[in-house]
Amino acid sequence: MKPYVFSRKKYEKHGVRWQQDGLAVTFQQRRLRYGFLYEKCRVKAYWQLSFALDFEYADDEIFVAYCVPYTYSKLLRDIAELKSRCSTSRVLEVGTNGRSMMGLDIPLMKITDPDTPDKGKKVLLVAGRIHPGESNGSLVLWGLVEYLCSREALQLRKRYPTRCTQLDLFSASHAKP
Repeated sequence: MKPYVFSRKKYEKHGVRWQQDGLAVTFQQRRLRYGFLYEKCRVKAYWQLSFALDFEYADDEIFVAYCVPYTYSKLLRDIAELKSRCSTSRVLEVGTNGRSMMGLDIPLMKITDPDTPDKGKKVLLVAGRIHPGESNGSLVLWGLVEYLCSREALQLRKRYPTRCTQLDLFSASHAKP
């Protein structure tokens, strides 16, 4: 489980974005260090990820993550690209589910079969990325959205109109690499 690393200078010089990196990567179970914690905690051990990094450039800005970040600006680009692919089929409508604490629009994607009325059907509501740092939830949600917009999901769209949203837009994640 190597961490993902983004080097600002490596990106500026070579266009390299997030990549897995690290030396001596270990993921191991450890026992709690302090005896007084044993009495208060039911858990007697925890898991620890350890790694070393070699820095290629002096005065570089480095970001480390357990999963490639899925930013707000990437979400908006992905939605725009999917809308252009789905424009003729009309299976995808994008609206707003409100505003985040930062004032960002929270997208709400409505995916359904436009030739079958939604009235009287149960609606599936799928929310991804409830907390900051859950980039993997964004990736899973986006995979589901792409599938629901595909030809293979026609019967599913006819039966269940779906609403998909990403709720964690509290941080300024659109400003990060």
